[in-house]
Formats: sequence, C-alpha cells, structure tokens
Amino acid sequence: MQIELYETLPVDRPTYNAVSLSAIYLAEENNMTCDGIGAKYGVVVLNSGTLKRRQLCKGDSIMLNKGEVYHERYYTFKDKLTHPCNAMLVIDPYLLSRRENIENNVASLLDVMLPTNRQEYEFHISFFSTLGMQSEWQMQTIYDELQRLIIRLRKCLTYSLTLYSIGKGEAFHSRMIITNNAIISAEDGFEVFNGNGKSNKNAKFDIVFPRLANDSRQDMSNYLRWIKIAKEYSEECSTKIFFGSRTNRLYSIVD
Repeated sequence: MQIELYETLPVDRPTYNAVSLSAIYLAEENNMTCDGIGAKYGVVVLNSGTLKRRQLCKGDSIMLNKGEVYHERYYTFKDKLTHPCNAMLVIDPYLLSRRENIENNVASLLDVMLPTNRQEYEFHISFFSTLGMQSEWQMQTIYDELQRLIIRLRKCLTYSLTLYSIGKGEAFHSRMIITNNAIISAEDGFEVFNGNGKSNKNAKFDIVFPRLANDSRQDMSNYLRWIKIAKEYSEECSTKIFFGSRTNRLYSIVD
C-alpha cells in the first residue's frame, strides 16, 4: 500500500485545537517515538511498519457469549479496546441506570480505555445515560462516584467530567463510545457483566477508526452525526439534567 502525502507537518507537538487533536498522523519516526507522542497527546501516530501490522483500517469486533464468565471483564479485550485518545463520549441509556453497573462494567471499561499517563492537555469525558429517578441528588451521587472511580484508576490524569441525564424519549437510542479516534458501537449496550463477571447477553462490539476507513459504510458520517447529537443536547439541556463542565473538545469538530 502506498500513501501519497500532500503536506508534511511537525508531529512532535500537535496544535491545541480539536481538529489537530483528532487527526491521525503518519510519521517517519520509530515505534517508540510514535507511541510516546501518541500517549502524550492522545493521538494515533503511525509509521509504515505499524500501519501494515495493525488492523486499524479494517476495524475489529468483540463477541461475548451469554452465561460465560469473564473474570477480567473488559480487561479480557484490552488489546482491542486500548488506543490513544484525549476525549470520549459514552452514550448508553442503561449503563448508569443502576449504580452497581459502575463497578461491574464502567470500572474495567474505563481502565482499558483511559490514558495511562498524564497528557499534555486536559482529557474530556462525557456520559449520557438515564439515571432511574432523575433527581439532582441522585445525579450528584453518581457524578461523585464516577469522579472517585477515575481518580482511583488514574491519579495522574487531568480531566474534565460531565454527566448528562437523558430520558427514554431522547435521541440517544444507540449505545456507543466515541473518542477522538474511534467509534465503538454496542448494539446490546455496555452493561453486560454481573458482579461475578458473567455475561448476561450475547453481546457484540464493533470498533472502527473512521478516518482510516472510507465512508462506503458511512462510518465517518455516523461518527460525526452522533458527536453532533451529543453537542446539541449539551447546548440545549438545562442545569437540572447535567453535572460537570459540559466541556468536550469533540464538540468542536462538528458544526
């Protein structure tokens, strides 16, 4: 495979804007340098060797078998779920509807997806979910639990968290995680493990890096559509249905 470059830019320090921090870079550096830049800024930096070796252009999938026990929960699929990122939208109407899902599902999911090192810029993470009785007290309780979880998992990470409470009639009928590089679609949702790590569903997760795939399946179009839906909800919601800063750099890459 040959790639023709129309423009060359220094990649050692991506510009601080949403477009640059959502780009995927092709560099002539060695693997260690590419990985170091990727970890520092939460961007994907490839060279000719990693581009051929990794399956980023094709995407990937994960399948769970109902009734099977996954003792490590999402850690089981760490190789497929871990990738550099600096911003994240977690959209799942039922993920936070029960508090036990935070420990049973959210903990291992974030542990494989959050950056392991302090990044140059603040990490942005936003959750969209129903919260049972959508009282302000309950939102504060779940928000505080998520704060404690992230601090427990990543003491070094500087981050901004927002929790949005959505209703059953809202536009968020799909379940997915969107980062500045990837979209992970979960038709059956992310609340798949019980307290023992047993899967309660025959679940499937599809992982796509839309900028590395053409839009024949409308991967990029779908990626941008859901970021726009999240952005519009964030802009229109009242102070009673969110906790946090409402800050997410992904919103800046759509009109």
